Amino acid sequence: MTTDSNRPALDLTLLSRRECPLCDEFKLALEAWSSGRLDLHLEVVDIEQDAELLERYQWRIPVLLLNDRELCHGHFDPASVPLV
Repeated sequence: MTTDSNRPALDLTLLSRRECPLCDEFKLALEAWSSGRLDLHLEVVDIEQDAELLERYQWRIPVLLLNDRELCHGHFDPASVPLV
């Protein structure tokens, strides 16, 4: 997908929870890395609002997903994000 700016656009999901400093750091690192590189559309999902997500990811957050495929977790890894 591309946008009017001719930069690729990427829709990602960040599994997170409230009051999670590691999640906040992850999000800031992702946004800083993507700035000027691509148009990032980031949906942040609080796993505490979904029992299935909480059970599956409670000890692994933050987790970055692309179309339900895990790209990385714990700390942001730029090499894990495909540039389209």
